[in-house]
Amino acid sequence: MAGEDTTEDRIAGLEARITELQSELAATRQQLTDAQLDQWKGRIDELEVQMHLGRLDAEQQMEPVLEQLRNWWLDAREQLTQTGSAASSLAGDTFASLRSGVDKAMDQLRDGMRSARRPGD
Repeated sequence: MAGEDTTEDRIAGLEARITELQSELAATRQQLTDAQLDQWKGRIDELEVQMHLGRLDAEQQMEPVLEQLRNWWLDAREQLTQTGSAASSLAGDTFASLRSGVDKAMDQLRDGMRSARRPGD
């Protein structure tokens, strides 16, 4: 009978160890899951920072172009106000100049947006 107690004790000990190992495995899996979630959160945060920096860069590139457009518009408005409706050829020239400036500025804005989208720039 003493041998049976020893075998039963060993089985009980092994079962307890299996239960303990299963608990440790579950805890390890939870830690791994938490670590993976933290890693993804870090990646998302990094992308958000990169997006913000890209937005700032794009704004810095676009602001001078927009300022130039505002100035062209003010100049065109001033010229048209001073000439009145009598000088239609001058008005046409003013509009053509303004349109050319707007087209050029839009090209610069597109180029700036393309360069802001390129990775590694």
